[in-house]
Amino acid sequence: MKYQLLSTFGLWAACLIVHVLAAPLWIPSTTLEAYKNAKCETDCRIARVLWYSIGFIWFVNPQTPKWSQRLLGVAIFAAGSALLIWAMRSNPYFRPSIETPEQIIADGAYRHMRHPGYLGMVAMGFGTMTMLGSVLSVVPLLIYIELIRQRVMEENRQLYGD
Repeated sequence: MKYQLLSTFGLWAACLIVHVLAAPLWIPSTTLEAYKNAKCETDCRIARVLWYSIGFIWFVNPQTPKWSQRLLGVAIFAAGSALLIWAMRSNPYFRPSIETPEQIIADGAYRHMRHPGYLGMVAMGFGTMTMLGSVLSVVPLLIYIELIRQRVMEENRQLYGD
């Protein structure tokens, strides 16, 4: 049982590691550098803590979901990761802070939706919750989604006048 619990959390850790290693292979270095050097406001820091807590809250009540559920979670996480990476690859102005870019990007992932990066991050959070089988993870996930919703509204006001 102990090893099953560790393998459940290890699966999520492996997904994170693959994402962190894959991102620099696909995202232009100038975009990554600008992202790392960008200002991160309080809401950005809170969102990061909430996103990671979706996974770490698993330690409060460790579960061992069926492999089918874990694999579904991995698939959702991977799809979200791919969408986030595509969004960052498509948008040289992708930043953790809301800034008015030199131009609005309408190519790549942005050809299909306004905020593919946010959708990717939410999908990664939902995939985390699914693969870990943690019902408690729904609390930080819902708060995270609300923060993202507010951020999308603010960006839409700044960029599109919505």
